[in-house]
Parts: sequence; structure tokens; C-alpha cells
Amino acid sequence: MLDHRSPHGPIRGRLGTGRKGAPHPYGRPGRDPMRDWTGFLQTLRATFAQGDPHALTRAWDEGRTHPRLGPLIRMVERFYPVGHVLFLAAELDRRIALYGLSEASHWLLDTWAGGWKAQVPSSTATVLASQPTLLYGNHPSLLTPFLVAANTHRADLKVISASFLERFLPNYAPYAIPVALPTSNWSEQFRRGGFSRLLMAMLMHYLQPELPRESAKEVNRQAIAEAANYIRAGSAILVAPSGWSVHRWPWHPGIGRILQSLAAQPGEKPDYLVPFREENSSDARMRAVFGRLPEAEAFLPPSCGNPVRTTHALFGTRPLSPGRIENRSPPADRLR
Repeated sequence: MLDHRSPHGPIRGRLGTGRKGAPHPYGRPGRDPMRDWTGFLQTLRATFAQGDPHALTRAWDEGRTHPRLGPLIRMVERFYPVGHVLFLAAELDRRIALYGLSEASHWLLDTWAGGWKAQVPSSTATVLASQPTLLYGNHPSLLTPFLVAANTHRADLKVISASFLERFLPNYAPYAIPVALPTSNWSEQFRRGGFSRLLMAMLMHYLQPELPRESAKEVNRQAIAEAANYIRAGSAILVAPSGWSVHRWPWHPGIGRILQSLAAQPGEKPDYLVPFREENSSDARMRAVFGRLPEAEAFLPPSCGNPVRTTHALFGTRPLSPGRIENRSPPADRLR
């Protein structure tokens, strides 16, 4: 039985058997895949490509308990709780398959975060219940899409997400519109989250190398078009650019392009823009949440603003452009 309360230390629960008939991720049978750091990374990369979170968790735990590589891997976990995150991802993926993204997000946050539930203003709650909606806001940690999914309670919510997330959570794929994100901008990764974030960016870059620039642009253009069509059909989209800050980048180009598409070709129903913001949240606090460190106590629920018609946001009294759109929504009230 898998115990979701036991990711501290080596993970030894029965996490599943993986995919039947899948090629052996460790190369030739009988050869020790943990013979060195390179062999361990190759094992992770092959297992990651299978899209099986249980197998990936087992591979990491085998390395963690290996007499030769274990000390180095445990040192990595002092900077980022990789084993804990993989363990939770496997259980979260199982719950998404059984109960859907919103209920699975409830479990994740109830178990690990606490204090996450938001009292959404009535005007916003009415819109979020069933109207075509574009939710936009900051993305300070990996918890962002699950915070929004848990607070919106919409089965038709889709999230514009980094493409690698579907490898960790294959059952999350129906709720995602994948985009290609750069992971090799080392100085920016370090600026946003210090050495811990840089370390994870380097690991992700190895597990899933970046697409060529033009290919990545095409993937992202298709994602923008798919998001606009999904809202136009009456559903909800979450877009939360990584590291968004109200002081530096109130908007990102993709949000403006979605609005322009909706304005040029509106759906049958009016569509709405709903802002949200995570306060006092970061990768560091997420690590504290999963590691049960004192900093976890500072976690706060997200804020949410009132809905704005997308036509009002795009064609307001001040001209707006897709490159840099000023936030014309009312200030978000703290939700308690």
C-alpha cells in the first residue's frame, strides 16, 4: 500500500509495477546502472521518457540507496527534495486519473499545504462556475496550477503548462495545453530561485532537451490558438507565466494574443478575464512545504480579483497591446 504521508527518507512503498512490456530502462540486463553518475542520469532519462511516475520514483530511490551514488544524491536532496516530489507526483497522478484534477489538487493541498482555500468574491465565483474564462496570474511555484484547480472546481479547466509536466503526471495531460519553455537560461534560473532552482533546471534540461528555437515558437503559437479556441467554446484556461511579478511584467505577450484572438472571433457567450495572485509563495516555500520545514507555516492562500470582460480589457479607455498590457482590473482583495 502506498502511504502518502511517508515520503521522508528512502521511499520503499509499493508504487506500482509500471508499464508491462516496457524496455528495461537501465540498458543491458545484469549491468549495474548505478555504476557512476552518468549511468544514473541515463537511467533517469530513459525512465522519464516512458512517462511512468512510479518507475521514475523507483529509479531515483534506487540511486538514493546505492552505496556508491547515495551520498551524492542525498546531498542533491538537501537543496531540492526531488525524491519527495517524485513520490507525491506518483500518488497525485493516480488520484487525477480516479477523481479529476480539481479533487486531486484538493488532496495535495489538504495534505501538504494547509490554509490554501480562497473565499472568491461573488462576482468572480459566478463567472468561474460556468462562463468562458481566461485566468491569469503569477507562477511562483509548482503548486500554482493545483491551487487554481482546487479553487475553481471546474472539470473543464485547462492549464497552459510546460511540456515536461506531462511526463511526471501523464494523467494531467487531458488538462494541459503544453508549451515549450527554455531551461538552459542558467543565469535567469539562478536569479529566480538560487542554486536549488538552477540545479532542477539543469536536471530538466538533461531529461528533456530544449526544442530548436523555431520549433518551440511553432509549438507555442499552436498552444495560444488552442487556448483561444477552448475559451471560445465556453471553457476555462489558466495561463500563469513563470516568475510573473506585478512590478516587472504585469502581462506577457501570450495573454494579449489570446485576447486579440477572442476579440477578432468571439464565441457565443461573453468571455471573461479573471486575475489571481499568489502571495508569499515561491519555490523555496514549496520545498519547505514538502520538507515540513518551518518556512512552510508562512504559506498563504491566493488572491483573486473581479472578472473583467475580455473586450473591456483589450479595448479599454487606454490602448492596449499584446506585448505589454496594463492591468486594468480592480486591485485583488486578500482572500481569507
